Amino acid sequence: MADSKVTELTAITAADTADLLHIVDNVSSTPTNKKITVSNLLGVANVKNYGAIGDGVADDTTAFANTIAALGDGDMVYAPAGIYSISTLIFGGVGLRGDGYKSEHRGPKDSANYASNTFISGTVIRSTASSGTVLYFGHATKEFKSSVRDFALIGPDATTAIGMKFETYISGDCYNIKAANFGTGVQLSNSQDGSFNSMRISGCTLGLEILSTTNQNQFFGLEINQCATSLHAQGGSTNEFFGGLIQGGTDLVNGIILDACSGYAFHGFWFEATWSGDAIKTSGINSFKHRFIDCHMSTAVAHSITFSGISGSLGKHEIINLKGANIATITIDSSVNACRLIGAENLTVTDNANETIIVDTGQHRPWQFRADYDRGQARTVDTRAPILLSGMAGSGTEYFVYGSDTTPSKLFAISVVGGLELDIQDSAGAVKHKLVFDGKAIHLASVVAHDGTAIPAGGTAGAGVMVSSTANFGMFFGSGAPTLSVAKGSLYLRSDGSSTSTRAYINTDGGTTWTAVSTVA
Repeated sequence: MADSKVTELTAITAADTADLLHIVDNVSSTPTNKKITVSNLLGVANVKNYGAIGDGVADDTTAFANTIAALGDGDMVYAPAGIYSISTLIFGGVGLRGDGYKSEHRGPKDSANYASNTFISGTVIRSTASSGTVLYFGHATKEFKSSVRDFALIGPDATTAIGMKFETYISGDCYNIKAANFGTGVQLSNSQDGSFNSMRISGCTLGLEILSTTNQNQFFGLEINQCATSLHAQGGSTNEFFGGLIQGGTDLVNGIILDACSGYAFHGFWFEATWSGDAIKTSGINSFKHRFIDCHMSTAVAHSITFSGISGSLGKHEIINLKGANIATITIDSSVNACRLIGAENLTVTDNANETIIVDTGQHRPWQFRADYDRGQARTVDTRAPILLSGMAGSGTEYFVYGSDTTPSKLFAISVVGGLELDIQDSAGAVKHKLVFDGKAIHLASVVAHDGTAIPAGGTAGAGVMVSSTANFGMFFGSGAPTLSVAKGSLYLRSDGSSTSTRAYINTDGGTTWTAVSTVA
């Protein structure tokens, strides 16, 4: 080459068998030296070849920075087992690999567990930074994929710093890392098509933060423990999580918050913590449905789920096969268009909106459903298995009402797809009423109507047994002669009738005119 030449070739020495070439670059007037090793030629550089000590005392920031500078996008910094003390580093499109790490015990671990090296060993990077981003990875591309794997990153605690930030991280991967003792453990921004495996975050104010334009990433085996808020997504779409664990003590705020993001899916997540807020919460404008599939809520504590914010028309939020014996409530507010609940256990729903809840137990276990609705709404049931309705309570004007030994059970209106059989039970589990829907009629073992209503003087329009689509056509009741205005042909039963002409009446004009029906006795 006209502008550059090899001016020196040194022999390989025992002191540094990794060095092959020492090239003086004469492109500029001031030559710059670059060290080329076997690892460099393969796209990997060992930080110890650039001066890193790894004893937990010496500052290794400069050694890491020099190693990064010797590499290009898609290459890898290798940090052998040791404790590396740093401040902050910008890796850009360069990756980082350690020799793995080992935590000495499992279970919830707060920041105190990582303040020393007692509970962790292997490749451990300790940062003294109290603000900013400690490890920054970005500008990875499909052509130069970056990889981050096999190390633990520990912060100084009581900090606003971000442990690891992935920005414009395209098609990269992350495997077997831990981030502990930061303001935010891991942050993703403007990153797509990445794969994050066995990521563990502990002792942070916010565990995992996902920002805008972070789409179509997959997370496998995510574990977050002892973080005030475990996961907060503030943008992005169609990110999926498989087989995760959220764990902690009693001073936590929220589990998962999905805010102004769309199409998130959580498969096989376990929730084992006590939050002052919600285990799951959606807010903001969520254009596509979020899904929670085969998740489990710990039996030791009560959990709440809140769906709020405007849900778009492209699907309904879904909870499928939610397990756990102590789910406090699922709250759906008036800003949500729709939700779909399938095959959950011990579910209490507070429904404040006009959305439709679809309960589909077709391929699942019998649905056990307790509800506390603020007002009756149309519900669609598509089922081929029994539905157990228990503990119903609430108020409103659109309920069907079925009696019990103590207080009435109130059941929302049901639109049936296919056949359905409902057993209405009392608190002891005894079947009090059986309803069979065959698509043509409703078959009732017995009917008790308005058993919580006192007999009104002269009757009350709307309080009776209605027949057909004609308003106020049916059978009414009251004391004294009828005074109510109802449809022509309606019947009135008088509770205090004392003669053959005062016990029953028929309406003759569709207003307030009633004619006595004479009885034999």
